Amino acid sequence: IKREQLDISVTMQTVQYMTIYNGKMVGIQCMVGAEKAEDLTSRFDLFLPLFRSVANSMVLMDQY
Repeated sequence: IKREQLDISVTMQTVQYMTIYNGKMVGIQCMVGAEKAEDLTSRFDLFLPLFRSVANSMVLMDQY
């Protein structure tokens, strides 16, 4: 994804985790942006373990 605003160009990469629970779709979306497109892949790879940890820590409880 490339976005330009106020003379600043930012390229973004996104990962989205989705699941179905009780007939509803639940999702977590994580995004990394960089001004230089060549920096984006290495930056995204740096954050990917964190994104996976967040997704793996999601707990959907039936009752409290």
